Amino acid sequence: MPTEIRHLLFTPEEVTTALRNYCNRGGRPFPSHVKGYVIEGGPAQPSVTITATASDGRDTSLSFGGEKLVAPLLLFCNGKKIPLPLRGTKELTILNQLLTLVVKLA
Repeated sequence: MPTEIRHLLFTPEEVTTALRNYCNRGGRPFPSHVKGYVIEGGPAQPSVTITATASDGRDTSLSFGGEKLVAPLLLFCNGKKIPLPLRGTKELTILNQLLTLVVKLA
């Protein structure tokens, strides 16, 4: 049986929006003024570090990786009406210097 593989590439703005919405939905603080966005960890284990200015004026950084990064992207897709299969395996990687969600259906 063939395997279907879907790649969803996210811009830094989309990832930031996804993380902000996820944190706000869970009652966790997320800075309103984001200064920087860096993908770290390489293609096999990517993570995102966001630098921002906190409400008290100090610079702060937030790191997201693994499930803490997959879940916000899935909710972002759901909010944008991007259909994703429930039973597909979901992994993160980096393609064209963009955070990418890879969904595999066997």
